[in-house]
Amino acid sequence: MVSKVFSYLFWALLLVAIYMSIITVPVVKKVLGCHDASLQSFDSLEVQSRAQGWSDQRRCEIKKDAVVMLSFCLYEATSSARYTDKIYPLLSALLPYIRPTVEGLGSRTRRHNDECVNYPRTLIESADINRE
Repeated sequence: MVSKVFSYLFWALLLVAIYMSIITVPVVKKVLGCHDASLQSFDSLEVQSRAQGWSDQRRCEIKKDAVVMLSFCLYEATSSARYTDKIYPLLSALLPYIRPTVEGLGSRTRRHNDECVNYPRTLIESADINRE
């Protein structure tokens, strides 16, 4: 009798795990794609700004656009799936462990605001991004 209960419990947990994988894997792939594209974008911005001698204000304006684009990408990646309100916070907490070189949206926003504090027009407020 006890072994039968454990057997049912095992199969129920297995089905739940399969179902959650089906739901979360596409969202995780899209979110990681957004962060990978963002990392490449920020790397190329750093190279271009040094090569072309951009001013600090110009660099801050361009980086603000890149952070806002990351926000839009993340919104699009998570808005179409069910249960993303619960998935995205967990994924953003696990992001440093999955991809150590990638910064999350919140830390990227804070870093941008710290670097560009001398240019108030380029600071990012919560209204500028969809998800913190």
